[in-house]
Amino acid sequence: MGFVLVGLVSSNLLMSMGTIGLFMLALLQLDLRQKIKRFLHDPALLGLTALFFLYLFGGIGTQDQDFWLDKVRIKLPFAILPFAFVALPDFSPKTLRNLMAAFVGITTLSVLVVLFRYAIQPAEFAQPYIQGMVMPTPLNHIRYSLVVAFGMAVSVWLARPSEQVPTAVLQMAGRRFPSRWLWFLPALFLLGFLHILAVRSGLLAAYLVVGYLLIHAMVNRRRYALGTLVIVGALAAGWAAQEYVPTLRNRISYARYDLEQYFSGEVNPDLSDAKRIGSIQAGLQLLAENPLTGVGIGNIKPALKAVYQEHFPGLVENNPLPHNQFVLVAACTGLIGLATLLWALAAPFFAPGMLHNTLFISLQLVMLPSMLTEATLETQYGLTIYLFFTLLFLRYWSVAPAVKAADTNLEKPKRVPASATPWQKDA
Repeated sequence: MGFVLVGLVSSNLLMSMGTIGLFMLALLQLDLRQKIKRFLHDPALLGLTALFFLYLFGGIGTQDQDFWLDKVRIKLPFAILPFAFVALPDFSPKTLRNLMAAFVGITTLSVLVVLFRYAIQPAEFAQPYIQGMVMPTPLNHIRYSLVVAFGMAVSVWLARPSEQVPTAVLQMAGRRFPSRWLWFLPALFLLGFLHILAVRSGLLAAYLVVGYLLIHAMVNRRRYALGTLVIVGALAAGWAAQEYVPTLRNRISYARYDLEQYFSGEVNPDLSDAKRIGSIQAGLQLLAENPLTGVGIGNIKPALKAVYQEHFPGLVENNPLPHNQFVLVAACTGLIGLATLLWALAAPFFAPGMLHNTLFISLQLVMLPSMLTEATLETQYGLTIYLFFTLLFLRYWSVAPAVKAADTNLEKPKRVPASATPWQKDA
């Protein structure tokens, strides 16, 4: 798992090595037959695995075989990781906390490196934001911003009250503060960095998570006045950031110009929002023409090009895929494929204990909105962020909710229902 965590801020190769390593480790476990049975009886895992077969069978007989095979290769983790996580040995609350703490530490360290480069020559990096560019980040700036936003959420989770948290305290201003509160420092640091980076997907994810966590804490503790005050303060901080942080201010100016150009009829491939909107409209047109099965994964590029030639000539040369995960899947595989995708993304919410788990919900608030403006699961980076953590949380909390529910700090431990899957009962 360490290879995956480090790879999220450094290298696609490390992510691949971590994925393969987890699968090989799973194959070395004893009692594979029983673990396969567990896997086959879990709807959340079957839904995620179905996405691989959707791509595998959704391109047979289509024109661009190389494009189709590349998409199948990228989706291979959906075929192997769900089973790999089932077959892995159980791990303790301490192991999960150590993994999450390592993730926050790795993410924070990578942010420090990015900021160091920015601090050396801030003007050099601030000016390109007017033209829609951002400061250099590991791998991809949009996916990286999602990693940072989730790192912020994990840091808040690590600060939760729990019996397992060390009871050491610090002496501050004559009062005793639990040492776990120190986890709020990286959370604030990562949130501040997202405003400097000024990637809209990451900022949206961060504000959704912050809003969710504040409302959740306010309702659970019935501190409505204090909660409202904190939410207002967070909104005021966001307004101040867009006024006084140069990169964010320039990014907003660029976005405003981009949208003005689009609505004036100028679809320029060099303008990111115009390209996004045009590509989504093209994908919806392909779905309308082929509603049941779509055009096929290997046919999507030539089909899009024909639409661009007719309606968006400025996008013909670039020929972008729809910047929306749902529209892309629907255009390629029709409503059947879209239903499969929705099942895969929705099923984990209904696994025992997940709907009220703040860490799992925070992850989904980071990843799912990004799929509305990006084909997030079409790259190894985006797919790994979503799949690795979703499976990790399913494996930990859905295996033994009666034992581990207390570690979520959300609800009292619940008895495993009689209708639980074999995976949950065996734990």
